[in-house]
Amino acid sequence: MTFKIHEFLRDFKIEHALPGQSAKVTEGWIGVHCPFCGGDNFKLGYNVKGNGWNCWACGGKNTFKVIERLLSVSNDKAASIYTKYRGTDKSRPQDRQRITGTGLSTVPWPYYCKPIQEPHRAFLRSRNFDPDKIVDKWGIRGTGPIPRNPQQLRIMIPVTMNGEMMCYQGRDITGKARAKYWSLPTELSAKPIKSCLYGYDEAKSHDTVVVCEGPTDVWRLGPGAVALFGVAYRPAQVRLLAEWGRVVMVLDGDDAGYEAASKIRDELDIVGVDCAVMPTFGGGVDPADLTDEDAAAFMRSVR
Repeated sequence: MTFKIHEFLRDFKIEHALPGQSAKVTEGWIGVHCPFCGGDNFKLGYNVKGNGWNCWACGGKNTFKVIERLLSVSNDKAASIYTKYRGTDKSRPQDRQRITGTGLSTVPWPYYCKPIQEPHRAFLRSRNFDPDKIVDKWGIRGTGPIPRNPQQLRIMIPVTMNGEMMCYQGRDITGKARAKYWSLPTELSAKPIKSCLYGYDEAKSHDTVVVCEGPTDVWRLGPGAVALFGVAYRPAQVRLLAEWGRVVMVLDGDDAGYEAASKIRDELDIVGVDCAVMPTFGGGVDPADLTDEDAAAFMRSVR
């Protein structure tokens, strides 16, 4: 369902900015002043293809709530206004496709994603990673304190496919966040994170791909490894794995990891892809917990 954003802004005389009229507004977006976290810099954006709202400071928003706050009306009145300005989908049911992203070919970094600072570096060192090497190889950034924003104090990890950033994921560095990982919502992504493989571009040149759960596992194992962003997987990720001639699964050693690895092996077997489920590393160690030497030795052993 679309939303007649231009008519809505015009009829209610809401100040807004188009691409090029504000540094906060990029191609495919329309910016308004955010009524949730304040300020007059057009940081609340509406994506004209994905039909979703996102503030670069305080995150994604529901259309009803945006209307309610912008116009200072009740939720019922906001719903009535939304009904008036929503578009009509006249396509045949069999022609309709679920919206799975913004429709853009790439997504930009939000302005608050900066080069990593000492707290990010300290977190990486505590996990036995060299911060400079991770920055150089994987292009990570960092966020500082951002009130009321779930992306604050995280290492921000770009998810690229064929050289374009599809979305990004943030890893908490405080140990206090409600969610260890935060992912860009589907409606704001060029491609949903669960339709991607982390490390895909770096692994394409290898005949064998090693599949693990998270980006830190890929950092440890290096090029030739990809991550599913958790133990749960999607058919789109299996289709991507089928691009390799041989797949080696090294998901976590719990029951959920083994079950997922076995299911992926069975699905790849149907399309003729050789897939092996490897025993877990000793003592319940994840790939990210290996030493660099042990990780390199493992990658040599599976090629």
